[in-house]
Amino acid sequence: MLTSIRTTYITRANLIQLALIALVTLPVVIYVFKFSILYRNGIFGGEDWDYFAQSYEAARASILHYHQFPWWNAWSVGGAPLFANPQFGLFSIQTALVLLFGTVAGLHYAMMAYFVLGFWGMYLLLRRLGSKSRIISILLSYIWVFSSFNAWHLGGGHLSFAVYLLAPWAFLTLLNIHKRRGWIWFMLTTSLLIHTAPHYLTVETLAICGAIVAVQLYRYWRSHRGLAVRRYLPILKPYLLASIAILVLCGSKLLYTFQFTHEYPRLTPLDAPVPPKLFIAALLFRHAVDPSALTAPYSQPYGWAEYANYFGIVTLFLFVYLAIRKLESIKNMSTRDWLILAATLIAAALSLGAFWRFSPFNILHYMPIFNQMRVPSRFLCWFAFGVILFLGKLPRKPIVYVLLVISAIDVFAANYGILNYPQRPYIQAQKPDNTFQQYEFYKTDPALGQIGILSIQDFRLLRATQMNQGEIYGYEPLLNIGEYYYLPGTTRCGVNKGCPFVITKNATVTRWSPHQIDLKRTGEGPIKVNMNPGKVWRVNGKKPFANDKILELRKDFVIDDPAQDIHIRYNPSL
Repeated sequence: MLTSIRTTYITRANLIQLALIALVTLPVVIYVFKFSILYRNGIFGGEDWDYFAQSYEAARASILHYHQFPWWNAWSVGGAPLFANPQFGLFSIQTALVLLFGTVAGLHYAMMAYFVLGFWGMYLLLRRLGSKSRIISILLSYIWVFSSFNAWHLGGGHLSFAVYLLAPWAFLTLLNIHKRRGWIWFMLTTSLLIHTAPHYLTVETLAICGAIVAVQLYRYWRSHRGLAVRRYLPILKPYLLASIAILVLCGSKLLYTFQFTHEYPRLTPLDAPVPPKLFIAALLFRHAVDPSALTAPYSQPYGWAEYANYFGIVTLFLFVYLAIRKLESIKNMSTRDWLILAATLIAAALSLGAFWRFSPFNILHYMPIFNQMRVPSRFLCWFAFGVILFLGKLPRKPIVYVLLVISAIDVFAANYGILNYPQRPYIQAQKPDNTFQQYEFYKTDPALGQIGILSIQDFRLLRATQMNQGEIYGYEPLLNIGEYYYLPGTTRCGVNKGCPFVITKNATVTRWSPHQIDLKRTGEGPIKVNMNPGKVWRVNGKKPFANDKILELRKDFVIDDPAQDIHIRYNPSL
């Protein structure tokens, strides 16, 4: 009888808990529902979504249709690395959903998953850092996840920035690393970040994790001076185990991504500093404005989406209020409070860019990996992150609850329309069995010019891939330094300009797939194939391009082998 009552009680308690979790999550679902669910088969705004959709469609076709590991994106710019692409994540939330529901719908559904995960990650991180109120933690998590940084970047197509919503989980699991199996959770979270996109925000998240580890070890050393070295091993053990496991799980992704970015580094000059006027506007303006209206004409090369990070005027007011209160009684400031406040101010300084020779961003720009980063205003996301964490120590007072509710509603209302803009239905009959050919501006008039092509927003790159057609003027940021479809020069040409896949017309294609191509000679002489050569290709077991880079845009794929049967195979090579 007691067992039955206890079982019933536990079941009811669990149901109540699940109901509360669902109720608390509901505002996040409402915020993303239109964008993610109602428009699941719509065309995102912004050319970046076409780039990401094409990448994930290439992976989907490689896996489901050709049953091959997606090493290579054969449909873009004459062929380029896919698995090694720092903005593509094979082992990621979006890839799983793309494989299950299709590319367009899968990417839409992934947005819902990221926003929900981001909300709960921030809530649990605030509680872990000492927030005394569940209500304050919930309201701060709403404000953070509804911020315009997330709305502008994810709604505008910067899918690799979704890792920002996973960052709280990285910090949370790192803080819990000494708990039972804590190192496993940190290892899994970090591995997911790396495999999702070893891009800007992942690198920055891992750098912050490194700083947290350094602080943790230093504090332990300060409180245990004089101990024998072996006594430190239990403290170091979870970090070492996690590091080894991460290298095992992510080693291949890191190595091949490093190879690609090393051979094609995107070394950009320092961006112009962000004027204080623009910095303030980015935090206070609820609507989009032209950045040039706030600065000298043409001094800022980016649109408002790269600056905006509205997360509430009330939120900023509370931050200033709490900081003043804390500083008035410095003795009550914990080490953790000081560290969060200092990190927040550093993030603000970084977002101002190279305003001084020794400014944080200027110094960071001369460090490896960070020297390929641009747009200093993106560091505003970490400023907002720090503000939210600092506010976790707000007192449990009715006026505080009221102000946070007002701020959460305000941020929701300000950024809802930015994320949930209208989307046109995307309808595409997929024909992966079409004979593969390269195109120049697939079903697009190049006379429209760069701005005209971008304004169409019809997923030109995705449409070509789903019809098994390559697009020479695709977009790969590591290759297209000039950005968007016109640079750099290439020796590839399209079938619509008289260039079939076998340009020399002395062989026929008997089999084609991203990694395996078979040709049958119909004539003598060298065979010229309309794809990028590189050291990753073998021809009849030999490596004719062993001394080249992974791909060469300005060299021809010429086969001198006189054999009647030609077998071209992709072979990953470091």
